[in-house]
Amino acid sequence: MRRQLGTRAAGAIAAALLLSSCVGRTTSATFTSRGSFSIAGQPVAEGPQGARTATAVRVLDGDTIEVRLKGKTERVRLTGIDTPEAGEPYAGEATALTAQLVAEGATVWLEYGPDRRDEHGRLLAWVWLRKPGRTDAAVRTRMLNARLIRAGLATKLTIAPNDEYAGLFARWEYAARDAQLGMWE
Repeated sequence: MRRQLGTRAAGAIAAALLLSSCVGRTTSATFTSRGSFSIAGQPVAEGPQGARTATAVRVLDGDTIEVRLKGKTERVRLTGIDTPEAGEPYAGEATALTAQLVAEGATVWLEYGPDRRDEHGRLLAWVWLRKPGRTDAAVRTRMLNARLIRAGLATKLTIAPNDEYAGLFARWEYAARDAQLGMWE
């Protein structure tokens, strides 16, 4: 992690130096631990550190999709949630919502935690339907994992160290239960 931060910070400094040489003045570069850069106070990149774009190939079930990433098809297990398995109540609804939100050929963003793969070799990711953001509202409306929990079609599944959104997921699961949504009817 320290090496990655050092590399990113070095990149930000190099960009600032290049920019300052172009405009003939000193420019400040800032790197945050959340993965965003600003040069002269203007954001250069936003969103979670490590988010990568991929192309949706197909939905396998409520919490597993296939994507095309760097020319290779990968299975992605949605981090932090669990949907009912095939044959269980609400499995069909969870799969249908995932398919509705992740159309074949759509661009998705994959945000990884410290553990990138599970014991089955699947990528572990928070899947963003639109460009990632850091506010609660962005997570609530743009992240597939959150949309499934908020609809009452998934439960939170916290497995450290991939626990970045555990607090939000717990709050939204309780709200879905209170509102008797999805499997909580």
